[in-house]
Amino acid sequence: MNHQDAIAVIDKPLGMTSHDVVAKVRKLLNTKKVGHAGTLDPQASGVLVLGINRGTRFMQYFVGDDKCYKAVIRLGVSTISDDADGEVIATKSNLLSEAEISVAMRNFQGEIMQRPSSVSAIKVDGKRAHDLVRSGVELVLPERPVVVHEFELVAVAKSEFDGISVTDISVQVRCSSGTYVRALARDLGELLNVGGSILTLRRTQAGVFGIAEAQQLPEISDELATLSLGEVANRILPCVTITQSQMVDLTHGRAIEIQTIQQSPIAVLTEAGQLVAVGVCQAGKFQPTNVFSAAKVLDNE
Repeated sequence: MNHQDAIAVIDKPLGMTSHDVVAKVRKLLNTKKVGHAGTLDPQASGVLVLGINRGTRFMQYFVGDDKCYKAVIRLGVSTISDDADGEVIATKSNLLSEAEISVAMRNFQGEIMQRPSSVSAIKVDGKRAHDLVRSGVELVLPERPVVVHEFELVAVAKSEFDGISVTDISVQVRCSSGTYVRALARDLGELLNVGGSILTLRRTQAGVFGIAEAQQLPEISDELATLSLGEVANRILPCVTITQSQMVDLTHGRAIEIQTIQQSPIAVLTEAGQLVAVGVCQAGKFQPTNVFSAAKVLDNE
């Protein structure tokens, strides 16, 4: 199986970091050029999109797409990491109603300012925030703008934690890249004056990539299903098919003429669906900004 330049959609298991997944796929495919499009915490599962070889460069065209999650938030328990894996720092017994919770959740929809969780992968002076916090540094990250398109209450359940009554709510979230669902849980709990943290978190969608196509991590490389860059380009970008002579000209740095009314960026593909380049079209001339297929490969097609 040819994994030379590709995208893979993994269902990340609990307990592994996103880097752990990348490291395993690097070993499986015997290549150092593997990266991921959007970190998932060890205690979160679900869609993790990987770029392989030139696929790592192609991820720039979708890494910032919206994400969707299913989560259970525990209202009444606050932790240092804003999730169930962190040290509990406060608890408060409560019997919140569905109406109270629904009204509070409305404050976290649309464009909002959000303070990321201190135990996160954000870098501060070159070091990961979670490493600083675990070494004893008290850290409060600055707020930043995010967009929460959907914050839907699915179910409410009463539960018990350490001898007190707490409220577990199931939610669905659709949000901009860079939004912390853990921070939503924390801030919702603060607004309700009981504290909150994530109990479970699963990413169900990352841009055009859904959980239905995500695969478990294979044990050997031949079991890893991948998408070609051409297949993904057809999902996310306007595409134009070019001729063999145009392919050769383009990969040798010569401008080519194409007819399109599409806005940039545009992907150009071979007749077989292989991604050649992504770029812009000005006055009928295609100007590549990223070339993904080498001329020597195309010359042999």
